[in-house]
Amino acid sequence: MRGRTSTWGRRLGAVAVAVGLTVSQGVAQATVATPPHDFTGDGHPDVLAVAANGDLYLYQGNGLGFSSHRRIGTGWQGFSAITSAGGDWNGDGHPDLLTRTSTGDLRLYHGTGSSFSGFTLVGTGWSGLAFMGPGDWDGDGHPDMIGRMANGDLRLYRGNGTGLAPGFTTIGTRWTGLKIIAPGDWDGDGHPDLLARSTAGDLYLYRGNGAGFMPGATVIASGWSGLKPIAVGDWDSDGHPDLLARTSTGLLRLYGGTGSGISGIGVTIGVGWGPFIQLA
Repeated sequence: MRGRTSTWGRRLGAVAVAVGLTVSQGVAQATVATPPHDFTGDGHPDVLAVAANGDLYLYQGNGLGFSSHRRIGTGWQGFSAITSAGGDWNGDGHPDLLTRTSTGDLRLYHGTGSSFSGFTLVGTGWSGLAFMGPGDWDGDGHPDMIGRMANGDLRLYRGNGTGLAPGFTTIGTRWTGLKIIAPGDWDGDGHPDLLARSTAGDLYLYRGNGAGFMPGATVIASGWSGLKPIAVGDWDSDGHPDLLARTSTGLLRLYGGTGSGISGIGVTIGVGWGPFIQLA
C-alpha cells in the first residue's frame, strides 16, 4: 500500500530495513540543529507513512517532491500518534521520532540516517493528550514537547538534554475549539509557532515568544476543513517552512511558506495517499 509521487531529481541511496523493537538504555545529549523531517541527512525533508498492515515507509524528499521510497519497518500499526521528534534527542546527528502507544507510553525512536534503531521510553500516561508538538519551545537548545489536554489546557514539557524534565508548565487555556496542526517557525523570529484550524476551516497563526505565545492570532488561510496537515519543513528550499497536507481524496499537497504564513495555493506532489493510517 503506497502513495504515488513525482520522480523529480536524482534518486537517493538505498534505505535499510529496521523493525525498531529493541529498547535502548538512555538518551545522550540532545540538540535541535538537525532538521526534524530530514531523516536521510541530505538536506531535504522526508515523509514517513504507516500502512494499515503496519509497514513503515520512508519517502525521500528531493526539494521538489520525492525521489524514491522504501519500507524501513514493520509492526507500526499499534501507535495512536507518530510525530517527528523536533530534533536530535540523542546527539548522534540524526533526527529522531516520537510515538505514542495505545496505552499512553511515549517512545523515542533513534534515527540512524536511513531508518530507526530501537527506542527509549520517555514518558507514560500520555493518552489524554489530543496533540503533541515537538520543538525547542523555550529556546534552551533542547527539544521540548507541548501537548493539549482534553480540557483545553496547553502544556509545555521541557527537554533537559536526556529526555523530558519532570513536570510541566501550562502555557495556554481554552484551546478546545481549535485543531492544532503544525509547529514551526513561521514568522522567522527564531521561536517555534503554532498553526491551528477552527471548525470553520480558518487557519490561525499563533506566534511563539520563547516562553509561550504572543497575545492574539492571525488568520493566514481559509478553506482548510477538508485537509489533514502532515508535516512542516522547507520543502522548496527557499528558507521558509512549508506545510504538507493530505486531502480527503488522497492527494498530497504542498503549501509554500512566505516568511509570515503560507501560500493559499497548494501544489499537488502525490496521489494515492488516502490508505495510510499515519503520516509524519
